[in-house]
Amino acid sequence: MRRFVLLIILAALLISPVLAIVPDLAFPSEIRVVGNGLHSAVCVLQQSYISPEVEPSLRYSLSGGPAGNDATFDPLSKVFFWTPPEGQPGRHVFTVSVKDPYGNESSDSVTVDITAAASLEPLPHGWADLKIAERYLLGRDYLPASNYVEWTIAGLDYQVEITVVDSLDQECVLTYLPQEGRNLASLAQRSATIMLGGRYISENNKTIRRDLYEDLFDNLDLVFKKVKAIKVSGSFILEGFKVTDRPALVSSMGTDEIYQPRLNIAFDDRYYEDTVCSAKEPMSISDVPEIKIDLNTSSGVIWRRARLFINETEYSAAWGDFSLVVVKPYKEASSFDVDYAMYLLKIPSAKKLPFGEHHFLFEIENAYGQLISREAYTRVVTVPAQIEGAPMVFPSPYNPATGQEVKIQYSLSLQTNVEIVIFGGDGSTIMKKRFASGEEGGRKGLNTITWNGKSDAGLTVSNGIYIGVIIDRDENRILDKFRLTVFR
Repeated sequence: MRRFVLLIILAALLISPVLAIVPDLAFPSEIRVVGNGLHSAVCVLQQSYISPEVEPSLRYSLSGGPAGNDATFDPLSKVFFWTPPEGQPGRHVFTVSVKDPYGNESSDSVTVDITAAASLEPLPHGWADLKIAERYLLGRDYLPASNYVEWTIAGLDYQVEITVVDSLDQECVLTYLPQEGRNLASLAQRSATIMLGGRYISENNKTIRRDLYEDLFDNLDLVFKKVKAIKVSGSFILEGFKVTDRPALVSSMGTDEIYQPRLNIAFDDRYYEDTVCSAKEPMSISDVPEIKIDLNTSSGVIWRRARLFINETEYSAAWGDFSLVVVKPYKEASSFDVDYAMYLLKIPSAKKLPFGEHHFLFEIENAYGQLISREAYTRVVTVPAQIEGAPMVFPSPYNPATGQEVKIQYSLSLQTNVEIVIFGGDGSTIMKKRFASGEEGGRKGLNTITWNGKSDAGLTVSNGIYIGVIIDRDENRILDKFRLTVFR
């Protein structure tokens, strides 16, 4: 009998080193999330140390929550993720359990408190009539989404993979890699690989924060809608992981601390003043205005998210629609935050604004996701281009034999298509030239054109008095006349 007991003790001693020990698990006690179908509950399960040899033998399971929930738990990264259904506030308990091959078990629970979603903010004044595309509305303050992801991590080889739903209701995968190189994007595969800058190889923790909206917008030209899944893989130590929506980010900063820039909008160098102009008293502008919007801010703006709406026509900085964009980097720390921006849009003569009233809406986002906008109400009154002052011709008398060219100078009140015709004393046409709207000869302001004293047939003109006319070809009318004396 004594020998049998000794054999049992010896067997236990031999077997015990291979028996796995389950780790102690620790969840946050409670997570609060807005129940609008867009915000997600995300946390990382902490556990006591388990050797790499034992870890593969452990089996994790997730239970609890409402029936049919789509909560997920990634055993590798220990990330718990759940998007509560829309319009169903309440409290739900989720439990993660871990077992080893010998039946040892450990578990811990987290309570997700779903709060009622606030009512959607109404569209800014005038937007309801613009028939804005759905993709434009996504990700705005009145349709909030989880934009910012932040994790504290250390490791030699890791990557973070975040699956989001884009504006087309399709999944798009963003993969973050800690290495040097250019960002890569594949619209066909709906994926983007985002490099984190310099290669990060360390055992010390480093906090990394990403704006998912900016990554997806910049790399695939798609608007991000919501986070669907997060996965961390590789050799890493993950201490914290959270997803932050933009309203929460603004709330944490405090609106009083965020400087709201004033947007200035000008039409042909005349600034729009809200105290003078309104929907009832629109500002009179030309049918081919030069529109300039500029701003200064100490909180930074994301210049690629600037858009100008003229009635139902959209001009986007992201699509390169503006004639000119000038930006000054914000703190030299980012490619998209700027503290000064100027946008210039020249309406071409081929797209003249029709006679009547027009609504302008310019919007841009600051670095905290807040929408900043400016409206302008205008009226186009068709006022044809005019010659300001009298045309000048010099030298006069003009001697073509010197090889010098004669200059014809005039100033236009508006850009237009111009034709200049010079007639001889007998009424015959000596020279005819056309100048496109907006170019030298047809641009707003001072124009100077030259003539070499030869007819369109290539013959040098003889002495005499010649009459020239400046014609607005858009209106088919004579703007002014001039006289030129030729004497050799």
